[in-house]
Amino acid sequence: MSKRNSDMIRFVILFTCAILSFLQFTSCRHSTEPPIVLPDTTSHNFTWEVTALGDGYSNILHDVGIIHDRLAYLGGEIFLRDSTGQMDPILYNLAIWNGSNWTIRRVPYIYQGSPSYSEIRWIFAINEGDIWLGNSVHWDGQNFHNIDIGTFIFSGIGSNRMWGSATGKLYVVGNSGATGYSPDYGATWQKLESGTTVDLRDITGTTNGKSVWTCGYSIDLSKSVLLRSDGGAWSTVWNRQSTSTPPYGQLVLTVWAGTSNLFVGAADGVYRSPLDGSASPQRVLPLSSVPHRIRGTGENNIAVACDDGSMWHYNGATWKQLVPGEPFKPLYGIAVSANLIIAVGFDATTIDWKGWVVVGRRN
Repeated sequence: MSKRNSDMIRFVILFTCAILSFLQFTSCRHSTEPPIVLPDTTSHNFTWEVTALGDGYSNILHDVGIIHDRLAYLGGEIFLRDSTGQMDPILYNLAIWNGSNWTIRRVPYIYQGSPSYSEIRWIFAINEGDIWLGNSVHWDGQNFHNIDIGTFIFSGIGSNRMWGSATGKLYVVGNSGATGYSPDYGATWQKLESGTTVDLRDITGTTNGKSVWTCGYSIDLSKSVLLRSDGGAWSTVWNRQSTSTPPYGQLVLTVWAGTSNLFVGAADGVYRSPLDGSASPQRVLPLSSVPHRIRGTGENNIAVACDDGSMWHYNGATWKQLVPGEPFKPLYGIAVSANLIIAVGFDATTIDWKGWVVVGRRN
């Protein structure tokens, strides 16, 4: 064999051994490295159903609470025709969903022995036998009862939203900066000084109730605030000082707390920041329409209802528009469960305004 052929064979053998050694090394290294952890996501895939509620005009739905896959409550102002076909002047204020149909009801507040009917602006649904309604009524699983959520706090100004922890702490916020707190599941109430006269329109907190946030804006849109309480007095997180104040710009409309992050709906989109305030808020969803409500079951299942009728969903990794916007069909309230999203508002595309309900079932 010539020296040239011998050198060529030796080169091939050495090259082959080098390749085998490299493959063995990388195989061993990969087997000991931790696997890549992808975000825990949920599906964006929903089937949608739309329902219009009410006759005549002035029907509007404000809020909704999901109990389970076949039970939800929504509150608002609904007008129906009577048995003669004429508009009934006494409003209906509650609709109950059984998974397929809505039953419309009147829920009165009994004042001095006489029933009084008013729109229900908020619903705080804990379970099937524990539902709080914004017209000062509580459902105990059997009957509706009048409740006192701090009449001395909200008399003449109205309440806008309730939030509560698993430990029985309840908070209610309302107009003119009014806030009420119950440490004992609604048995007693006390007034909390918010330090603002801005109308407070949303509230959220951590599951243990140690930290609570509320936000709102004035009716002329000139003022807006985001407040926080860690068990004591409210402190100001953000206060609009000018036409546009970073990071939230002009308005803060809604807020929702996850396990690690706070999600804030501002005039130009949704912002996310750590609950402990260790980093500045970052805009994670730019929007061309203001978000009225953010709700979720976890940081991988969050839904946003917007003024233009659009709806967005965050699955832990990506945002997706689930429902396209439609002019004059604003969505004001939204509720989320593992398998459902229900949003409510009104349809003003015709002279006969209808209450607007959008139900999405995860496929």
